Amino acid sequence: MSNWDENEDSSRSVKWHERESISINRLIDLIDDKVKGTFGLGNIRTLEDFEYISGINLKEQKIVDTEKAFTSKFLSSLSWKNEIFS
Repeated sequence: MSNWDENEDSSRSVKWHERESISINRLIDLIDDKVKGTFGLGNIRTLEDFEYISGINLKEQKIVDTEKAFTSKFLSSLSWKNEIFS
């Protein structure tokens, strides 16, 4: 089952591929620290923190830990009650 429907998409003012392009550009800006304020990374977590938990080097667009990137084993192993970024 797909969330994309050709008939529905044809009636939209902004098509799915345009939304995808906007989304990718926003992600690139976020990774490049060009997004500040409410929609930025904030001042609690760093880009490296997100890379650590995802297993993906976001700047180089490379998977550095396949288990973290493709499974939920690592996330499931965290207690979440303690600081996980150390």
